Amino acid sequence: MAAKHYKTQPELKREHEKKPKESGCIWKHYIPKGDWQSHPCHYQNNSFKVSKGARAAKYKPDPAKVEKVRGNQDALKQQYEEAIKAHQQAAEKKLSDLSQQRSAAKASGETPPGRVHHRWFVTMKQVEAMRKTGLSALLNKYLGAFADAFKRLAVNEKAWDVGHTLESRFINAQYLGMAGNLKAQLRGVAPVGFAPDHDLARLGAWYPYDHEHHHIVPDTTLRNGVLRLPDAQTPFHRRLSALMEAKWNVHNEGNVILLPDDVTIADILGLPPHCPWGATGHDAYSDQVEIKVQKIAEEMDQELAMSEDEAHEAEKKAGARLKQRLEELSETMYQQIIAGKVSL
Repeated sequence: MAAKHYKTQPELKREHEKKPKESGCIWKHYIPKGDWQSHPCHYQNNSFKVSKGARAAKYKPDPAKVEKVRGNQDALKQQYEEAIKAHQQAAEKKLSDLSQQRSAAKASGETPPGRVHHRWFVTMKQVEAMRKTGLSALLNKYLGAFADAFKRLAVNEKAWDVGHTLESRFINAQYLGMAGNLKAQLRGVAPVGFAPDHDLARLGAWYPYDHEHHHIVPDTTLRNGVLRLPDAQTPFHRRLSALMEAKWNVHNEGNVILLPDDVTIADILGLPPHCPWGATGHDAYSDQVEIKVQKIAEEMDQELAMSEDEAHEAEKKAGARLKQRLEELSETMYQQIIAGKVSL
């Protein structure tokens, strides 16, 4: 497929969607509901499988931390209130900084990168929502979500286990809430904790607690780092061709991780929270990974420029090395995530 390196991203994406198992993937795209269990690009399903398998122990609650939380509810409420205030202040500052950056670029006649406008837009919407909702309502929202998850754990020690199938005695409004119980009754199947999209047993990303299936090397970060390489020595189509020859799927099990959104649950599990307090993204993390991807891409670009092989052969060799480097980067970032060395 990559031998036709004159093709554009949209054309390659369409070819990939037709034969997803024969090529790598660098995009998020539609997956037919009937294929979710076997499709290589269903990252939620891949994350679910590895989380209930090889990584299952990471999602077992620390009993000592659970007891500590149970005995410190007043301190927890104060912690949440202070954290929400800090998050609001950070969001306001981020909006101000991005607004100034856009204004300065406009005044100078420059066009800021698309990501700057996107981050400004989502931050503006987030700030507007927080202003409208108010501190008290936000505090109740996050305390309520945590309390519900903690209540489930209190009566069911397996409540937070990945892949846990709920016993019939717990399928009620008291355990699942009115909306959750109604959804379970209508679907007619026992809810499964963290079940991915398209699974009838899935209640939603809130069950059994708010969570996210996070890409360790995000797809946009990968594309930006390789395809938008500043001062590249080789043309776009050669870097795209090498990237496709790598046949690395950004949605593979090693490049995804299940993370809680709630900071207290994250602390109990010894994992970092994913976009806590309703954050609209993890810009600092993505930028950090993009710098690392860009360094890898610079080495690939230099290799392509200096190669004496025929173009397609050079791209195949560069792609093979690129795949190895991306796998190594994904593993390195995974270890940093579970060690709490990065924030998301």
